[in-house]
Amino acid sequence: IPLTFLAICSIFLGYITSEAFVGIGSDFFGNSIFIHPDHVSIVEAEFALPIFVKLAPAILTVIGAFAAVLLYLVFPNFLFKLTNNSFGRSLYVFFNGKYLLDIILNSYLIRGGMSLGYTLSKYLDRGAFEYLGPNGLTMLNNNLSARLNKLDDGIITNYASYMIVSILVINILLFSYFISGNFNIFN
Repeated sequence: IPLTFLAICSIFLGYITSEAFVGIGSDFFGNSIFIHPDHVSIVEAEFALPIFVKLAPAILTVIGAFAAVLLYLVFPNFLFKLTNNSFGRSLYVFFNGKYLLDIILNSYLIRGGMSLGYTLSKYLDRGAFEYLGPNGLTMLNNNLSARLNKLDDGIITNYASYMIVSILVINILLFSYFISGNFNIFN
């Protein structure tokens, strides 16, 4: 009921005040809507069209609303009988399916988009990203720890050589860092 009241008020107020906003000679919008002088067709639309053509949308809206109220509230059996035969059912499906555009959209565009989304999710999210990310790092950590574990043989001279090699590598890295002239560690 509130939307119906709002629609009726806006239609009548729009009809009454339309000349102030978009009428000939109205300066309400100023230059915000520019029309080149060579393309002025508003004069033809205002004066050349018959009044029936201008009022056709309003007349058809009222007729459609009246027909909907009449068919749904006064004669609901007529609509039931209409959809019981094959022609009425196909007509109902056609109009209810928004002129069968929903079938085209669902069959081709949406199904293709869903398939593309599934494929991208399967191969990127659950494939490459997980392999390069958490699962890949876990496998790398397991492989490296298994290889390092094989180096553990219990001989003390091997442990000493591991320590000496690692101290040499750390010293070489630090020495090359100071040779480069970059002494500021925090930058």
